[in-house]
Amino acid sequence: MNFMDTKESYFLQKGKDIFIIGLFLLLMARAVGAYSLLPSKIDNVLFSMLALFGAIVLAADFFTRILKKNRWTYDPLLLFFMVIMLISSIVNIKYGIFGNLKFIIWEALYFFIIYDNGISASKKNTDTLLSIISSLLITVWTMLVIVSLGMFLTQYHYSIQLSRVNPLRIGMLEGRLFGVFSDPNYASVMCVVTIFLSLYYLFSKKYTNKWLLSGIILSIFLNVSYIILSGSRNGLITLLMTTFVFVFFGMYQYQMKKEVNLFISVLISIFSGLGVIGAVYLITKLIKAGWSYFPQFFDKKEVSGKLEGRVDLTRPDVAKSTDVSNLRFTIWKSAIEIFQSSWLFGTSPKNMIAYAQDILPNTYIAQRNFSVHNAYLNTLASTGILGGITFVVFLLGKVVRVIKYLFKPITNFLSSRIFYCICGVFALAFSGFFHNEMILVNISGAFLFWFLLGKILGDFDEVNKIEDKRE
Repeated sequence: MNFMDTKESYFLQKGKDIFIIGLFLLLMARAVGAYSLLPSKIDNVLFSMLALFGAIVLAADFFTRILKKNRWTYDPLLLFFMVIMLISSIVNIKYGIFGNLKFIIWEALYFFIIYDNGISASKKNTDTLLSIISSLLITVWTMLVIVSLGMFLTQYHYSIQLSRVNPLRIGMLEGRLFGVFSDPNYASVMCVVTIFLSLYYLFSKKYTNKWLLSGIILSIFLNVSYIILSGSRNGLITLLMTTFVFVFFGMYQYQMKKEVNLFISVLISIFSGLGVIGAVYLITKLIKAGWSYFPQFFDKKEVSGKLEGRVDLTRPDVAKSTDVSNLRFTIWKSAIEIFQSSWLFGTSPKNMIAYAQDILPNTYIAQRNFSVHNAYLNTLASTGILGGITFVVFLLGKVVRVIKYLFKPITNFLSSRIFYCICGVFALAFSGFFHNEMILVNISGAFLFWFLLGKILGDFDEVNKIEDKRE
């Protein structure tokens, strides 16, 4: 029995919808660099009000399930992870507690509203919500990319040091396009998610409006252009790897329909994927070269960094460095050292730098105040071996379910929106190896990871129910 039948549950679901859409809009606003110029009180008030509203909705949802004995869908591993976060915060209380408590509340909202809604709500509701979120992402993010590309064409740039490690950089600086975004690496990964959610409109054959399809194609091109001009290696490799996944399973399903031998199907799919990402990589090189010629037509003054009529898109920090990881290996080594010193419960999510400066002052993270730049290592160091294993076990369980789904015959595979959601989740999970994506952060990438993952698993449950009825 679906627990959306009562009037109370109807309003509860509307509360969840409002929270989910409202949070996504605020997180996209926060991704814009100029947002940092606003007084911090405005950001605190907006997110505090939304967190309070979400907490009320979550409390109402929790007690509704208990009192009315509704279907319990909260994931036990995520509940256990919350307990570990709380214990870790108490163990490291001398470094601060209120930041961790706020963070725990936000993680609860991600786990038990954003993620759980995809599983507990009706498919009709989640389909509608997915359409709204996808439309907002494609429209808003592409508009931000357009403004950013305009900054590239005019070579606009602005930089100011705020009360943080890195300065706020807007426009074209240091051989890369920051554009309107505060961080081009996160922005590029969001572009990848936008691209693959956009592909649904092209391949599903459910949309025939030529203006819509032309707009989607243009959006994809512009988002790819931003990834290239941003100089984000994380964004580019995430684009290539997600393209491989898309082509591999698309080709595999095509071979399944032709009843080709399993081994041959996998082999063809692998070579198809490798061939396409090779072609995509060459195309990105051509697009990059093409864009480099255009700023000279928009700026009457001498273009800084101009090279034979082109803009020099070489990143000085990469070109002049012998470290292929751009300091990531050093940061990861530092995170491992911190984990080893507090291996059971970690440093707590918000106190890693304070802990490192107190216990391990000679580590790179302690000296430079850097984040870990790896979601998995960050989780391990922040919540210890208990939190790290819990999160990995949770993820592996979902990965197994997704792989089982993708390797079985699926009718109208490319017409199913779930495949494009899987590509979006993969992009975010893969980029987590290079940045703090998915978990222990309150950013648009983390939002989409939990929202799309919940939708995927909810659709899996719906498919299983239909199959059970047939049997």
